Amino acid sequence: MRWGENVIAGVETALGAGERLKALFDQNAGPNEAMLAGGDSGSGLFLREAGQWKLAGVNFAVDGPFRQVGSSEAFSAALFDKRRLLELGSNSRWTLVPDDDVPVPAAFYATRVSARLAWIRGVIAAESAREAAPVVEAAALPDGPFSELAPVVAHGAERILIIPLPSGNQYYRLRHCRAVEIISIDVRPGAIELQWQ
Repeated sequence: MRWGENVIAGVETALGAGERLKALFDQNAGPNEAMLAGGDSGSGLFLREAGQWKLAGVNFAVDGPFRQVGSSEAFSAALFDKRRLLELGSNSRWTLVPDDDVPVPAAFYATRVSARLAWIRGVIAAESAREAAPVVEAAALPDGPFSELAPVVAHGAERILIIPLPSGNQYYRLRHCRAVEIISIDVRPGAIELQWQ
């Protein structure tokens, strides 16, 4: 595992990729300045705010590949200055990086987490709901009317629901965000255990 530091140079919007954070490999981020390399995609980009580390981005891409003028051999590199090199663009064309007076550093990009929070929270909520215990509903007749039963003790890992032993006949069903079923019913002193899947 390795780590490094850099400074976010800006936020870009890329067609089909949404907002992404951009950092330059420009010798301006201190002694631990870092650049992404092959295999770094999917790793985290963190920022420290008010003493807490926060996930700011998911590493996505780097500039390049590059090649020298007159050569057909492409290479990937972390470059402080890519002037006078050809760079393969998103349009699949090689473009000469201009030879101006100022160095042109390579950059890396990370998918911006804050721009996708609503989607991330939706995925997490859906997954959490899938693992949450179902609601137990009970009725005196097989056709209902059913109403939510309380109190119910849920043992999530074992997928067991413990409900009070009724004084008469009782019909049960489970309500959940996905299809679930009762796979066993055990009568215990003063309680019923329903196992579900």
